[in-house]
Amino acid sequence: MVSLDDFPVELVHKILRHAAQSSSSACRTLCQVSAWTRCIALPHFYTTISIRSETNLSRFLSSITSLPVLPPNPTFDPAVNVQNIWIAFKSIKLNQEMFQSRTIECFPNLSHLAFTACNTGRLARMGTFAFIPTDLHRGKDLHVLILHNSTGMPNYSHRIYTHHHLFSRITHLRFADPVALYSQLYISHMRRLTHIAVPCGLADVDDILPIIEGTLVKVFVIVLPSDESHCRDIETWVCETRRSGRSEHIYAVRPLCGDIRDEWDAEIRGGAAVWERAFEHTRLLMARTPLYRKRWGLRLQG
Repeated sequence: MVSLDDFPVELVHKILRHAAQSSSSACRTLCQVSAWTRCIALPHFYTTISIRSETNLSRFLSSITSLPVLPPNPTFDPAVNVQNIWIAFKSIKLNQEMFQSRTIECFPNLSHLAFTACNTGRLARMGTFAFIPTDLHRGKDLHVLILHNSTGMPNYSHRIYTHHHLFSRITHLRFADPVALYSQLYISHMRRLTHIAVPCGLADVDDILPIIEGTLVKVFVIVLPSDESHCRDIETWVCETRRSGRSEHIYAVRPLCGDIRDEWDAEIRGGAAVWERAFEHTRLLMARTPLYRKRWGLRLQG
């Protein structure tokens, strides 16, 4: 009977690393099998963090400040391995302990962050006036996903600060809900922001171009609605907008699936990002003959 001992050590390590990277449950299992499989899987155990409550938050913050049992090496730092954080609840404590205390700076390799619109609003008003290291501005590009906010839009009646260090890292911004109209209130603070993606209805397309004027945004992706007729009308608007020269920064894409978490998970595990899919979808649209001109063709000519 064939066992792991029959394979080269390098191949076994590669297989186990792939398993740990591909599945959180597989990674957790490998951490519990033996000391040597734990050494292989443990760094990947911290790669993607899901925080769903204040209890989860407290446990997470505690785990990254202490050396875990059987670390791969004596200098192992859990925070260095954190690359993706999903925060699915709103909390004042969250903003205080993760952002205001600048705990977020403990994750130099953080590349994907998802949290609610309410937390984003608090963050925009919070401000951080401490000195911002120059290397932080040159840090890893940060992709931010703004999740659904069940209690309504955040209140932006208070002063919005431009000093929070997190804004200096954001290059890609995606909204799970059609909130582009209020996003313009703080995207100007994200001075490295080049990509935006937002679900957009037929009535909202005329408000898109003013949002990105005067910014560094080079890619604005419209995540198309499920209604097929509206979807085709928006696709036509995108094509006509690009062909007319009004903007070459507008793209369209069909939703990958119904669950934004599944889509986010697929992206962080190496799947095609919404930007890549938008480039391809728009390229195919533009390659076709002019589509569905019955409404937008007449409107643009007028």
